[in-house]
Amino acid sequence: MNEELQYPSDVAQKRRQEAIERINKDLKAVDDVPSNTGNQSSGTGVLTKSESSDGSPGYIAADGTYVPNRVALKSRIANCQLSLGMIAYGFWGIRRDDLIVPIAKRTASHFHSIAAWIMYAAMLCASVHLAAVVMDHYDRRNNEHIYQRLGELSRKIGWVLFGIAFIVGLTHHQIEFR
Repeated sequence: MNEELQYPSDVAQKRRQEAIERINKDLKAVDDVPSNTGNQSSGTGVLTKSESSDGSPGYIAADGTYVPNRVALKSRIANCQLSLGMIAYGFWGIRRDDLIVPIAKRTASHFHSIAAWIMYAAMLCASVHLAAVVMDHYDRRNNEHIYQRLGELSRKIGWVLFGIAFIVGLTHHQIEFR
């Protein structure tokens, strides 16, 4: 009888070890990792996740150089398109004095006057939140914590403005549900 079938925990442990070895092999295959100090290579390419004194995450190569984080091209394109799309859509709604925000399958909120401007400010905050990820990818310095704080701050301010827009819209009759 096959020994692997007798001890499932051993099989799982063996698979975990093989997965770790494959990951390390893939990391070692990357010889040239860009660093924040110019055009240096990182030697072995093995990365270690570290946390700096200010609490920001980062990756340190085997030779001690800092390796900036990377964001997939698909995510960068999607974030840029969504960000620019929200800015344009909000601007179009402000120009018409009818900013339409879908809230359910067949229901949308129509914001007018000051409520529309507050909702547009919330949309701008959402755009900043999306753009922070893209900016962080292109910034090669060791300051991911700044973009994380920017993203968190813009997200929180955006949700507060979103709530305020609904409250102002309802109290001043500047919102319609259709």
